[in-house]
Amino acid sequence: DIGPTVELFISDPVGLLIVLAVGATTFVGVSIYMVLVSQYSGVAVVFVSTVRKVVTVVLSFVAFARATNSMHLLGGVLLVAGTLLRVKWGPDKGKTDGGASGRV
Repeated sequence: DIGPTVELFISDPVGLLIVLAVGATTFVGVSIYMVLVSQYSGVAVVFVSTVRKVVTVVLSFVAFARATNSMHLLGGVLLVAGTLLRVKWGPDKGKTDGGASGRV
């Protein structure tokens, strides 16, 4: 039943704005992802997705002042190095994804 939800959003319009903002940003993110899939190779899209996740983790360390140590740095360096190696010399190098341009 939608009644309780409508009542909640009437009593708390900020909640409605948050739900609308999440929906809008999700739509924009999925749309951009689909453009990347249609215009670039799958490896490029995976690389962008991985970079996005890395940025999210780094921002969480900065925003919440989490303690870091050398293992965090080593893990980040290995992740970036592995991703770059995969993009440069991975098994899909030179192949295209069913009509994608093959650009990386």
